[in-house]
Amino acid sequence: MRRAVGVRATFGDYINAPAIKALIINKSDLRGNKQEEVGWGKASELDQLCTCEDNEVTVLYKGYLDPRRWMRFPIPEPSGGFVSMTRVRATFCLFPDTDPDDAINYTRAGVNIVFRPNTRGHPGYQNGKARQLHKSKTFFSPSQDFPDEASLRSGGHKWEPVLSAERRFQPSTLNRPVFDVEHQSRWRGKPAARRSDIPYGMVITVTCEKDHELYNKIVRAYSGTLEVLQPQIEIPAYT
Repeated sequence: MRRAVGVRATFGDYINAPAIKALIINKSDLRGNKQEEVGWGKASELDQLCTCEDNEVTVLYKGYLDPRRWMRFPIPEPSGGFVSMTRVRATFCLFPDTDPDDAINYTRAGVNIVFRPNTRGHPGYQNGKARQLHKSKTFFSPSQDFPDEASLRSGGHKWEPVLSAERRFQPSTLNRPVFDVEHQSRWRGKPAARRSDIPYGMVITVTCEKDHELYNKIVRAYSGTLEVLQPQIEIPAYT
């Protein structure tokens, strides 16, 4: 809670509650322990939450789920591509409405997240007619969650309000990677109309182990797209 208050005080109203939660989880450290024993791990210090190392960049997406279409979240990459082994850690957090009268179908909204490591170029055609989608790859594995019996019966983990995972990639396998997110909604276990007022936050940290100019490269490459978060607090001057 102290870390969350510190982040909010640093960045003000610009960052919403789901994004703060996603940021803290995304930068937590298991310290070699099993997730079943320590949850998301130990929260980082405030300065680590609010800054990036030279060889890493953290991007934050926030807003409300779009009930009409898939939402695409690009993973930033430098103009010349990645130059060494790359770690991608991503956390998606949403604050769905709940149904206290239905313990099995407690959360009323969820998401289906598809990771596509390569979206450069036309995906091609199938049988010369139908357009194919860029190939997907597993990122948020259901085995990393803690599914109960009802979740196992439903065959997925899309109703979990927090999804977090980390993967390592060869630089050649990442080419304009993205996460595609689809909004799901239910009421008493049945499909329901999707709503547009469900807040979310998504935090993606990319670390290129041997590229100590990664942060500067990303800032230059996305100068007109991504906005650098600036502290909203003033440090008083003492004389």
